[in-house]
Amino acid sequence: LGKFDDAIICYEKVMDLKPDYEEAWNNKGFVLGCLGRYDEALKCYDKAIEINYDYEVAWNNKGFALAALDRMQEAIECYDRAIQIKDDYAEAWNNKGNALYNQGTIEEALTCFDKAITINPKYEKAWYNKGSALGSQHRYDEAITCYDKAIEAKSDYEKAWNNKGNALYN
Repeated sequence: LGKFDDAIICYEKVMDLKPDYEEAWNNKGFVLGCLGRYDEALKCYDKAIEINYDYEVAWNNKGFALAALDRMQEAIECYDRAIQIKDDYAEAWNNKGNALYNQGTIEEALTCFDKAITINPKYEKAWYNKGSALGSQHRYDEAITCYDKAIEAKSDYEKAWNNKGNALYN
């Protein structure tokens, strides 16, 4: 529904009722991140992690907020913590891959995307990101294969279609 402010009010009500409810802190952080309010989101994730240090979702989301603030090394550390808690957390592997890609460490990024795909072979974003990383290395045939896998998982994935087109003409 896109009623972000109303959602925040609900999470704050939960926090009034139960201040140590880590999921509400995490969810409020997520909504704040959707609004581009990453510094505020980080405070919520930190509170969720303070309540439950092994809350892998909060670690992953904190990493995402840090990456949005271009704090890639800190983001990678958060993704590593999420993966340490839950080693089959495909989204954290994918997000770590994105952060590594943004740092220019393409081979390490590819390893992360492969791990995410191994965990969830239908994870279209990981296939897309792997294709983008391969494309950045001019490995267009391999990139096309990845974009095809992304499209197979989600037929209306416009970014995958677009990047496949880019790879085809390169």
